[in-house]
Amino acid sequence: MSDKLTIREYRNDDYDTLKSMIFGLAQEDTDPSEKGYAMPESKIIKTVERSFSHPDQVQIKIFEVNKTIAGYALLTFYWSNEYNGIVVILDEFYVMPHFRSKGIGSKFIAYLSQQTDYKIIQLEVFNTNTKAVKLYEKSGFEVVNRHFMNKKL
Repeated sequence: MSDKLTIREYRNDDYDTLKSMIFGLAQEDTDPSEKGYAMPESKIIKTVERSFSHPDQVQIKIFEVNKTIAGYALLTFYWSNEYNGIVVILDEFYVMPHFRSKGIGSKFIAYLSQQTDYKIIQLEVFNTNTKAVKLYEKSGFEVVNRHFMNKKL
């Protein structure tokens, strides 16, 4: 990719574009059992507010190509005794369709991998999202043989 990629922190004037991208991700990459899921804007607002009040827990990164927003990542963090350090979870990752297959994903993962504060990067991906799986495997991610379990509260 010869275009200039910039990775920066989210700003309030990014909100409308961020909202559009989050809605795009919710439409494209949802659990097959949740067909027709509509992301409520109230969740986006709460996440944005939390990213400002608790950047140690949540950060929103914006990708720009030649000063045009091309995508975003939502990162969350926690301390792990097992890894003896901070775990960063790539909770959401989205590149706008017309910017895909231009190296943005690989460059962002390389950027995360160079951060010295993190011990491990975790993510969750649907097996059916074969392009994403390929990107993550190419970037050194491995499938961990554990059961990921949730209890909704």
